[in-house]
Amino acid sequence: MSKIITPIVPGEPHYVGTEILVSENVIDQATCKEIMSYVDAHAGNPAYVNKPRNDSVVENTYTEEFIADRIDVIDDLPMAKRLNKICEDYYRQVAEPYYNMQVEWFEVPHLLRYGIGGRCGLHADAENWNAQEYLWERGIDRDYSSVIYFNSNYTGGALAFPDLNIRITPASGMIVTFPSHHDFIHEVEPVTEGFRYSCVMWAAAIGTERCHKMVTEHIVRLDHQPV
Repeated sequence: MSKIITPIVPGEPHYVGTEILVSENVIDQATCKEIMSYVDAHAGNPAYVNKPRNDSVVENTYTEEFIADRIDVIDDLPMAKRLNKICEDYYRQVAEPYYNMQVEWFEVPHLLRYGIGGRCGLHADAENWNAQEYLWERGIDRDYSSVIYFNSNYTGGALAFPDLNIRITPASGMIVTFPSHHDFIHEVEPVTEGFRYSCVMWAAAIGTERCHKMVTEHIVRLDHQPV
């Protein structure tokens, strides 16, 4: 293992597969600093999660398991375009060839700032546990989850996959991608010092299951021309 990916419990079996993609130095440091300044200027709204209702409509839910500032950029066209371009370039140039897939769309990303005590509890990005049926159910159209990290000068805040016994220590300019289903249940461990800045994005691949209609203005479609 590397200094970036380490076992949560040393000496115990841990994930050694290839479905988690760690790409270092994707974002230059000047861009990282600019986006962090933007986040500081727009922070103040609590983070929420998207939860599907029985009618397959997704609604926003606030929970004590997710403590962070969330900055939505969908109404800020210049920043939305900037982040969308970063995401599109990453998916086309890095993620698509790595996973041998094509992205149909990705959700307009949003920015997060975790302060001291900030965390995000254990969850899967695309599925919810149905305790009555005792199974995982796909609740939102996500196939790949990606996180951009803009800094590393904080303590705590690692991306952890307890079922896989691995912890990823973020670094400035890094992007981490992994499948959105329950095999990759993950959490953001509590930040104990400083601020942790990140950007989250989710992509749906061509040819995968669809469980509800996405709101058009919340997604960016990628056109793939036949070769």
